[in-house]
Amino acid sequence: MDTDCRKIVLVDDKPSFRSTIKLLLRKIGGNKITAEFGSGTEFLENLLSVDADIVFMDIEMPGITGIEATRMALEVRPELTIIGLSLYDEPEYIEKLIDAGARGYLLKLGDNFSLMETIIKFPKAEIFYSKEIAPTVVKKPPVKKRIVIVEPSEGTRFITEYTLANQGYEVFSYADAESALQNLTIDNPDLIVVDYTLPDTDGLSLLERVRQNNDFANVKAILLSLKTNDEVMQRGKELSVNEILRKPFTAIALTLGVEKAIYGSAQ
Repeated sequence: MDTDCRKIVLVDDKPSFRSTIKLLLRKIGGNKITAEFGSGTEFLENLLSVDADIVFMDIEMPGITGIEATRMALEVRPELTIIGLSLYDEPEYIEKLIDAGARGYLLKLGDNFSLMETIIKFPKAEIFYSKEIAPTVVKKPPVKKRIVIVEPSEGTRFITEYTLANQGYEVFSYADAESALQNLTIDNPDLIVVDYTLPDTDGLSLLERVRQNNDFANVKAILLSLKTNDEVMQRGKELSVNEILRKPFTAIALTLGVEKAIYGSAQ
């Protein structure tokens, strides 16, 4: 199977609607439906074995609701992208579903073709809503800040990722520049944390390439470096690096540096 093909799971107690969404997904292409379930309970019972990138979840099902199923599923498999489906645009439903960890809320009777096409291509790019839903109904936007780590040392990469994930950030990590660049649009970072010394280039050269992409020309950046000489400092300033952390650094220094870079000051 094409490695770019998204694996889709449908969870809805109404077979007629599952048929409707399957028809829409076939028109969009770039996806394969790997499983269908008629209840939240059935989905959760098969959660560990199901092959999925994206789950389209009805939120008004008898027994375990889609909201409950979303929360429980993401506790076990946080890598899933879950999109809620509903006939209603009730703010309470939307807020509870997004609080549960879903990445979107689509009206079953809405014009969702373009939006679903975007979800298939970039399932983690943003929070998705049917265009019929006014943005003001979402009282607590659940957007996690997204951080890309580019660090060749497996140990340092693990500790950095672990520290930031525990602080509530969504983290993507890579050992080299090319891997990070290939996934840049998909990861859509708010911040890039990059080591100066990389196997295929240096961290500042990577940031220079990132900033050539108009979508990321102003992305926040932190440089990790064993050396902080005048040349590194000057290049960092020219590339608008927010923070330069000298290695080795503490978890506290990393956390404070990230908060300062993203928010302008430690929270």
